[in-house]
Formats: sequence, structure tokens, C-alpha cells
Amino acid sequence: MNNHNKPGIDRVTLIGAGTMGCYNALTAAISGYTVTLYDASEQSLAAVPERQRDMANMLVGAGWCSEEDVQGAAQRTRVTSDLASACAQADLVNESVYEELALKQQVHAELDALCDPSTLLTTNSSALLVSEVERQVVRRERFAALHSHYASPLVDIVPGTATSSDVIDRLEAYVTSLRGVPLVLKKENPGYVLNAMLGSVLGTSLAMLVEGRYNVATIDASWGKAQEALMGPFALIDLFGLGVIRDAWLHRQREDALQAYQHAIVAQLESMLADGSLGMQSGQGFYHYPEPAYSSETFVDNADDECAALLQAALLAAAVTLVTDDIVSAEQVDLAWTVGMHAPWGPFTLMDKLGRDAIELRVNMASEFGLLLPQSAVSVVGRLDGLLSNRGVVTQ
Repeated sequence: MNNHNKPGIDRVTLIGAGTMGCYNALTAAISGYTVTLYDASEQSLAAVPERQRDMANMLVGAGWCSEEDVQGAAQRTRVTSDLASACAQADLVNESVYEELALKQQVHAELDALCDPSTLLTTNSSALLVSEVERQVVRRERFAALHSHYASPLVDIVPGTATSSDVIDRLEAYVTSLRGVPLVLKKENPGYVLNAMLGSVLGTSLAMLVEGRYNVATIDASWGKAQEALMGPFALIDLFGLGVIRDAWLHRQREDALQAYQHAIVAQLESMLADGSLGMQSGQGFYHYPEPAYSSETFVDNADDECAALLQAALLAAAVTLVTDDIVSAEQVDLAWTVGMHAPWGPFTLMDKLGRDAIELRVNMASEFGLLLPQSAVSVVGRLDGLLSNRGVVTQ
């Protein structure tokens, strides 16, 4: 699957041979790029072929590429524990090391010193802001976030404080050359776009669980029925891994209503992790695998309309904030959600279907239950009229 429309990029280097590093290296190589995958751990590098084989099986099974494409990709990929060698002649470097600010800053300082001045430096961070990571980078006009979502074509492109428009254009063209869907943000935002919305839904679900308002089955069935989703919030947490979600909540510092549930949520997740309930990877999390309860045809019987309304409020509040804070447009919000979640519609399409009164009811209900701060609810409702009027939705 050699790509003949490369955006002035031929050699791509991935830093970190974890899940995202392996996945991004594989998709780049399949798309015709010459790829180098670096990791300081020889053990991690030794595991690359097997990890990429599993990923390749998924991509071939989905029809994204052929077995011949995978074989060609292997010939274009090399692994190394020598950082200088990995950076030599690289046109684009994408870092996917552990989500720790000091470590990322250190790695990018080294990359900045080792790479050719023309090399584009990017971070695949999903939790840290570009402005934080770039503090040790001299070439800030050639630095940005290039964040992939595993097993999804959605890729976030986030400029830093001085990123040139040419660099953003080249990164957008690079993502397109991978047959990905580039989502260019106007400015940085915690959680970018998809994770900002999904994080709100998952956090609301965990909050409702730890306070005993609803159980796992009711929450997931309610979401699945209302959103026509194959997987509910807790099924997704099992997919991502309970450890990943626990780590995110350990370091969460937000001035919102969900922050009050931090201690209880972390305690819940740590208790499950201590029992070996890691999620799908261990065969047990909030569900037991390989035949989780949510795969049953009768699972939807657990659905509750009030629960669904609260979850939708979390999604809609996050979506409205993204647009009114001028992070992305309403169309981009819907694009991020439909592509990233394989969903039939996005938050703003949902708003069109519900109408203003139903949206306001959901948001106010979430505020009353302590899932949204009162001022957040007022702010969201206050912003609705202009957004909905622009979309032709009756607001009176």
C-alpha cells in the first residue's frame, strides 16, 4: 500500500514501543513510509514483532490492508535502542512514552538536540498539554501534538504556542496519507476533543456507580439503548484497562463536580485491580470474558431513562463547551465522536433530535444530582440558544 502523496515526509521515527508506538509504526509502514521504532528497553523491542502481528491481523480482518501490505511493511521497519541512530535522517518523529511530564520534556529536549533542524517533532500525548511538553523544545515552530486513537482513523493535530501553519498542513496531509481522519484543533484543550467528551461520560458513570445511584448493568444498558452503542461506559473501561483509568483519576485535577468523586473512584478501581480485575486483558473487569453480560440480547432490559438522560447530559455539556471555548467547530465535534466511537451520530446531531427543552432538562437534572456544577449547568444552558439557532433548531 505504498502511498505516492507523501507530504514531504519519507522517514518516520516512533519513540516508545508500547501499544501506540507499535500501532503507529505499523500503519505508517503499511502506508509506504520508511519507519524506525525506538525504545530504550531491548525487552520491549523484542516483543514488537508479536505485538504488531496481532495488530496486523486486526487491520487485515477489518479490510484496511492486505497480508501482502503487512509483509511489505515489515521490510520497511527497523527497531533500535540507539536514539541517535533512530533520529538520523528522520523527517517526522512521534513520541509515545509514558504520560509523565518530566519524562516527556526530557525526551523532547534530547530529540531536539539530536534531530536535523528540519525534522518535525510531535507528541502522541493524550493527557498533557502541548504547551507543557514543548517547554524544553527549541524548534517550537516545528512542534505539535499528533495524537492517534488506537484502532480508529481519528488523529488529533494540536498546535503549540508557536507551531507554523505549514507544519500543521504537512501533518494533516500525513494523516490523510495514512487514510486517517485529521482533526485540527484551533488551540490546545485537556483531553483534546474525543477524550474530553468520553472522559465526561466515563467519569459520570463511575460517579453514579460509587455513590450507589445505578449499577454497572443499568448504566451500560441505558447508554447502549439511548445512543445505539455496542459498548457502554464500563465495557469501554474494561477495553481500555482499569489501570489506565485508575492512573488518569489519580492525577486528575479539574474544577468540576466530578472531582469530588475522585477518592471514591480511585478506591473502587484499586480494589478491583488488587483482585486481578484488570479488564479485558485479564478476562475479568466490570464484566467476565470472553462472554460478557452486555453481549446478551436481554441486556438492554436493564436500561433506565433517567440514567440515560444523565449520561447524555455529560456528553452534551462537554460538546457545547468545546465549541463555545473555540476549540473546534460543532461539525468537528460530531466528526470526532462518530469516527472515534464508531457512533451513528454525534452530540450536535443528538441536540438537533432532542431540542432545547429536552437538553436543558437533562443538564439541569445532572446539576441537581451533583454530576455538574450549578454554574456549569447555567453556562451550558446559556450557550445553547446561539448554537442551536445557528443549526436551525427551535429554541423557544
